Amino acid sequence: MNRLTIQLFLSFAKIGALGFGGGLAMLPIIFAVADTLGFNNEQMTDLVVISQITPGPLSVNAATYIGFSLSGFLGASMATLGVSVPSFIMVLMLSTLLKRYSESLIIKKTLVTIRPVTIGLVFVAAYLIGYGHIFISGETQIMAIEFLILAGSYIGCRATKLNPIFMIMAGAVIGAIFLR
Repeated sequence: MNRLTIQLFLSFAKIGALGFGGGLAMLPIIFAVADTLGFNNEQMTDLVVISQITPGPLSVNAATYIGFSLSGFLGASMATLGVSVPSFIMVLMLSTLLKRYSESLIIKKTLVTIRPVTIGLVFVAAYLIGYGHIFISGETQIMAIEFLILAGSYIGCRATKLNPIFMIMAGAVIGAIFLR
């Protein structure tokens, strides 16, 4: 095992441990990791396309693609394990706790808070893909727009008490309008 495969495992283990909301919500974090590993905009576009058209979760497909691109089969294996193992361990541990404390007010409020954040991350991913700015190093304007999208969807979900599915549908309509 070389230094790159260890870096792939650790980078994707961080994503697997801290990423919430599925592949599209984790896409901005995956793009950031891919950028630090030397991926350019064309490779990032390929990453999204390959991850979407292959069967399986987007985050696992993206990890496999990045790992294979950089270090062959061993890199793909390490990146895939990195993104999968932390969530598997956490789900195993949390399922036991969630069963025991399912009526806890803290647990209920935590789950309610995670929903709008996840919606915001999906909107950020849609923005990045839709405008072709997959990742631009050093441009604070892009980061400000991403933050505004995230904050706006979070506030929208919390203030209106709408089901998050309506925010996703609103995002689809907005995306359809702006992508014409």
